[in-house]
Amino acid sequence: MRWGVYGRDGFPGGQAFADGLSVLGHDACLRSAPDWGPGCVEDFDAVALYSLQGKGEQILAEYRALDVPVIVLDYGYVARANYAHDWKTGHWQASLNGLGVIPPFACPSDRFEALGVKIRARGGDPKGYALVCVQTPGDKSHGMSRDELRAWCQALDWPNMVIRPHPLADGDYGLPVCEAETLEEALAGARCVVTLNSNAGHEALLAGVPVESTLSAPYSELSGSLPSVEVRQAYFNRVAYGQWTWDEMRSGVAQAFIIDHLLPAAGFPGLDVAAPSTEKRPRKKRSS
Repeated sequence: MRWGVYGRDGFPGGQAFADGLSVLGHDACLRSAPDWGPGCVEDFDAVALYSLQGKGEQILAEYRALDVPVIVLDYGYVARANYAHDWKTGHWQASLNGLGVIPPFACPSDRFEALGVKIRARGGDPKGYALVCVQTPGDKSHGMSRDELRAWCQALDWPNMVIRPHPLADGDYGLPVCEAETLEEALAGARCVVTLNSNAGHEALLAGVPVESTLSAPYSELSGSLPSVEVRQAYFNRVAYGQWTWDEMRSGVAQAFIIDHLLPAAGFPGLDVAAPSTEKRPRKKRSS
């Protein structure tokens, strides 16, 4: 296969993904996402793209218009990369054709078990508050501005609501602020979590707190009443196979799962190893 790997110039994650493809015998071509412009589409069999920020959405849209699968790499879900200091060791989501897309099929439990994370049967406080977890303005997972987020908060109608603003985006959303210092403490006092599609939903489900998501989220299927531990276990097994560390990318383990399982399940079979090439060729839409 001939892959295009798009990221910021010099970003180590791009090199990690390209290195793993090379280990597997695929042709990996590093490309600068900030330098993207008209006429930059190439004849790739698949694309890996770090983040939908900047020109990421345009790159995704143009390759998808040609029926080229795009693996979007961004902060993961559990034990995840979240800040620069944990990029090297944290997990990055590898989502097919968008953000927050976990494998749609059952996965083994080994990767989740290796995280050392437990699923509580029940947590929080059944008589506690409804914890509203708001995300950062402009986050590509929801696309809302600060004013739109405030309007969303104002439209919620849950008894005894308190809000936990995102740590990187404090602001006045018109709701009482939860006094807990950490998310773990905030969840301990919550009867449920209300959010657009924040990763806090994953933390809540692990802690045994029901989640209500108002936008499409990876965990939308679990939104509402708290599912059993068994149901949540099966879900988090899939989550664990939807996120990978840079070391796993460098070794090719992540890419092997994507190529052997994720792409065929989405209708992209028969993407074989192609002869290495660095030639830029115009992309033609596939015939069906």
